[in-house]
Amino acid sequence: MPTFWVLSSALGACAEVKAPACTVADGAALLDDPGGFYRCADGYVNGRKGCGEQGYPLGYGLKYAERFMWEIYPDVSEAGQVFLSRNLVCLQTAFKDGVDGAMSCDEVSKAGFAAHPGCYLDSGICDLPFADKAPIFLAVDAQDLAHPAQAGAIERIIEACAAGD
Repeated sequence: MPTFWVLSSALGACAEVKAPACTVADGAALLDDPGGFYRCADGYVNGRKGCGEQGYPLGYGLKYAERFMWEIYPDVSEAGQVFLSRNLVCLQTAFKDGVDGAMSCDEVSKAGFAAHPGCYLDSGICDLPFADKAPIFLAVDAQDLAHPAQAGAIERIIEACAAGD
């Protein structure tokens, strides 16, 4: 019996390290609680210690999910709204699939930012009219633009759009 208990405990601990059991925003949650996924996910990363307000889940994912869906979404065209919805789902899904709870905050940040170019491009950023692109790109705070991983992501998106990819 003790061997079974030890094995069960070890397997349970491994299961906790896998991608968070948080719900990716969809349907009404896209506008009602776009950042709920990131609040949940922060409790799973960095060995369940989270990364706090300065970490990727809260300091970037939550902040921009809410900003894009609550502040930018109402002011863009229908195409811009479709883009914002698709992009949020893509980013949250990529985070859920690509982040392991045992990852350090730095690793979580790198994984989160790594998904940005693919999600933005797959969600149709290049096809949006300038009137939609401008508020989306201008919504990012200057200090966040300075983050090396973010700067590289934005450069890849701009280059791909310019190349017509």
